Amino acid sequence: MRRSPTFDLEIFYALRQARDQMTSPRQADTLLWEGEQAISAGDYRALPGVNERLRRLLPTEVADQVMSSGRLKDKQ
Repeated sequence: MRRSPTFDLEIFYALRQARDQMTSPRQADTLLWEGEQAISAGDYRALPGVNERLRRLLPTEVADQVMSSGRLKDKQ
């Protein structure tokens, strides 16, 4: 099943929100820049790969939350 570009955009923006929780801020910044460039160029096919690499920089529970809902829940 193919995902829509909208879904991949939502995931990217949720991952961007979680940047401070990523294990390597420098790597995260590079990937976020790559994702922004892909969006600017209309290259939405690049986003799933960027999203996957960003997801790997997150703790498992945060990554699962982002990937299942497309957003990061507020801390209570």
